[in-house]
Amino acid sequence: MSEPLLSQEELDALSQGVSDGSIVTDGGVNTEVSVSPYDLATGLSTTTINVKAIDLLMERMVRQLRQGLQKALRSDATLSTRPSELVPYGEFINQLQAPLSINIMRFAPLRGLSLIVIEPDIIFAALDQFFGGPGRAFKQLPEGRLFTATEQRIIKKMLDVLSECLREAWSPVVQLRCEVVGSEVQPEFAQVTDNTDLVLITPLKIQVADTESTIHLVYPLESLKPIRESLHQRIIAGDDEQETHRKWLDDLAESVEHVPLELRAKLSEIHTTLKEFKQLKEGDTLWFKRPKAATVEIAGIPLFAAEMGASNGQAAIKITHALTNDKAPRRK
Repeated sequence: MSEPLLSQEELDALSQGVSDGSIVTDGGVNTEVSVSPYDLATGLSTTTINVKAIDLLMERMVRQLRQGLQKALRSDATLSTRPSELVPYGEFINQLQAPLSINIMRFAPLRGLSLIVIEPDIIFAALDQFFGGPGRAFKQLPEGRLFTATEQRIIKKMLDVLSECLREAWSPVVQLRCEVVGSEVQPEFAQVTDNTDLVLITPLKIQVADTESTIHLVYPLESLKPIRESLHQRIIAGDDEQETHRKWLDDLAESVEHVPLELRAKLSEIHTTLKEFKQLKEGDTLWFKRPKAATVEIAGIPLFAAEMGASNGQAAIKITHALTNDKAPRRK
């Protein structure tokens, strides 16, 4: 047997140093380097899918979805997006609680099947408002409860609006054809991919009256592989659009600076009646108390206080300070 490299005393000293902190244990190189997960089974790195592009598409969709839901359901809904997440499908399914409106969708030409998961609270709130109620949702639902025919009609209206808005939002990347393949209320029965496969979850927060709920759009990562190059180009185009927008704002600001303005210096105001005004004639003298400063106005808005005087033989004003909203005189 070979001799140990360290004696027992040395081992005890190392152990004591680690315990009391005198020996640093978190040193080394590249300790701040970030890593990206890589699935050896699928050969697909999470960084190959441009998640930011998906989020931009969803923001595009929200702008139209609110109007569509208001028209279809007579509900004034507030919507907002949340950042998309990549998670194993089994992890997503296990966190869902029945009953839910789990709609199995085919988004051709994307591969496989996707999901639109609508939480029940928003269905009941939209149904209540549809029939003139304040938008209330059930507090508790019995286990195993199925959606009634009327509730399914509300769900269909929501899916129709969602499908139309998805088609419009995705149009810069791909022409989607949305088709409902089936529906479930129990999450375990909606098996569109293996539990270990990654899926992209895009949450959409929606509020009707005082009821807030979530609609989840679920895309298997494999279905996005054929269009990942288009998504990458989309995000570049989005950056170019933002740069164009910034340039437009700069040009607009520069143009506005050359707009001519009429500036007036008002020394004072005289208040009179219509009768007194009608009695005025040539040669009459109007008396008033001269204020400490004149008011400089642009488009009738008082902006500066100024002193009246003369310069080079001409009447002139000298601006002393800017008027704040609470100090600016009110127009009569």
